[in-house]
Amino acid sequence: MVANDDLATLDANIDPTTSAVPTQSKTSVVLPSYDGLILDWTWASNNALQVEVPQGTLQDFEVNISGLYAGVGVVSLGLDVLRLNENTGEYELYEHIPNAGTAFAALVGFYTGGTTINDLPEGQYAIVMTNDQGLNFTGLGFPTLTIPAGGVATDYGEVVVSGNVIVPEGPGDVADVDPEGQPLVVTQVISETGNTLTVDQSVNDFQKIEGAYGDLYIDKDGNYEYIRNPEIPNSVGKVDTFTYTIQDVDGNTATANLNIRIDSSQVDINWPTDPTLDGTVDLVATNDINGAQVDYTNFVETKSADLGSMTASVTRTGSLFGGYTYTRNPGTDTSDVVTVDENASAVLSIKVTTTDSSGANNDTFGYSVQKLVGGSWQTVYVSPTTTYSHPFLGGSNATIIDNSYSIPADSVATQWRVVYTSTESNESFLINGTNTTTVQTSVQPTLTHYDVFTASGEFTPATGNIITDDSGNGSDVTGGVGTKLFVENAAGVFVEATGQTLVYSNGTLNIAANGTYTFTPNATADGSQATSFNYKLIAANGDESNVATLTINLGRHYETGTGNDLISGTSGNDVYTTGTGADTVIFNLLNATDSTGGNGSDTWSDFNKAEGDKIDISTLLSGQSVNNTNIGQYVTATQVGADTVISIDRDGSGISYNSTEILTLKNTTTTIDELLQNSQILF
Repeated sequence: MVANDDLATLDANIDPTTSAVPTQSKTSVVLPSYDGLILDWTWASNNALQVEVPQGTLQDFEVNISGLYAGVGVVSLGLDVLRLNENTGEYELYEHIPNAGTAFAALVGFYTGGTTINDLPEGQYAIVMTNDQGLNFTGLGFPTLTIPAGGVATDYGEVVVSGNVIVPEGPGDVADVDPEGQPLVVTQVISETGNTLTVDQSVNDFQKIEGAYGDLYIDKDGNYEYIRNPEIPNSVGKVDTFTYTIQDVDGNTATANLNIRIDSSQVDINWPTDPTLDGTVDLVATNDINGAQVDYTNFVETKSADLGSMTASVTRTGSLFGGYTYTRNPGTDTSDVVTVDENASAVLSIKVTTTDSSGANNDTFGYSVQKLVGGSWQTVYVSPTTTYSHPFLGGSNATIIDNSYSIPADSVATQWRVVYTSTESNESFLINGTNTTTVQTSVQPTLTHYDVFTASGEFTPATGNIITDDSGNGSDVTGGVGTKLFVENAAGVFVEATGQTLVYSNGTLNIAANGTYTFTPNATADGSQATSFNYKLIAANGDESNVATLTINLGRHYETGTGNDLISGTSGNDVYTTGTGADTVIFNLLNATDSTGGNGSDTWSDFNKAEGDKIDISTLLSGQSVNNTNIGQYVTATQVGADTVISIDRDGSGISYNSTEILTLKNTTTTIDELLQNSQILF
């Protein structure tokens, strides 16, 4: 006797679709039962609510119970769900649902209740009502079973596969052979999970055994139906194996495997030659690189105000007969020294205000701005004289002078001060004495630095698709439909991408299930660093890819105004919008082994030849014998559309370093020769 392994295959739908279950109802007579089990299922099916579940679907729906009941007392009602066995043509009990409703009456009453039937697989069904309590022939009723609107049918692809393990019926069935031609029967089935079914030889009905991913219904003659449970996670790509035993009339036995392969045409599953082994899915996650910009602008520094005061006076001496003498003492105050850093401009806010209850009518005020040159103070500006007019008590708490003085940037630090002067005009005396006026002075400097920059709070996010983007390593291999994307959050836990926003130390990542993402840097993020996110792919069968990394290079967008800016590039892909002035972009050596010295591939959006903008690559070429004759070996300018792309080869030979793009001058046409002639490329 030879028992041969059988292989049955189901084609699963990875993205199930839903539709409505049709409404219907059926009125029948109450049926005799014993503890809810109908005594005659064939008769029952002819008086039942008929339900057909289409191929490949599972249905969820409600069943409502109503109708008239003649009897005495209260009776608990159940529902029997009968399923058609296509091999025998008879209905068999699929499920009994107790306590589905109630019948109660004093001679005449009614039925009430209902229940929900879930996950009913494809097939032909009959649903009938029964009495749950003992052997019951009492009570006459006409219950109506109704399926109302709201039921859902879910298409999971193939849910049921059938065949015969003894006599081939399906494409994967292999005949079991008895050398003497004796009839064979199935006596036992063992699932891979350890469940055992001893097949009852006295009945022709299907008998159930639970497997790893579904239920096997099998009869003694080898007919079987396997109903998979599509709600078990990662069941696609798996094999549910049942070991069955056959026996002939002489008691000889043999065993073989029935292997149920849960395949899917939507997934690229690699099946091994051993039919008992699960399939695998090839997954590849590749590293991706993108960039985001944090906006930077000139660092503006407002320093504390230097507060002072000055007093002017007029003193009268003498007499009416001998004559009066008036002595005038002008007021003066010198501010603290203001240091203006190199490569910074400044605006001095210069104020004079009256003190409480001070009279300053017709008094005069002025100031001069002085610069320290060669160790001595030189006056560079003298203000016009201001005569304050306020006849009523001279005015109090009033502003006399509110001006500003602009200091241009210099390549070295400079020192400045303000010297105030005032006069007293009140010569009215009842008796000899002194009239005075005291006022407050204030100098507050605001510095704008052209070589120091600060984040403005604005940014340009990075967008892309973590699965389909190719940063030079190829796109990801997803293995077909149903593969899910998992991203490592800030706590180090991989979570499924569903369109949520993940919060990290220097920004937020919004990522969808299909891989599209937006990374938004924090307003305080350092625009010279990179941030990275780990991710992996998990296929419908549970196979996992390698862990890959999405790296976001945080470049800076320098947006400045007037002034001669000195901007040092970073490792990110920086953008320069420098406004007016002779600006200079400097590429420092950030990484000695890198072709660009660790700098990114930058963009200058408003490079202006006429204003004298410059590119400084001297540090990158340090140690090389570069001159105007051989500079072309090290630096090239290529016209790409309306732009000029500057590339650098740090050793001039392409041996240790390759020629690599370092800067794009937008909407600019120029050559290396022109830049050299204008001293706009510094090496």
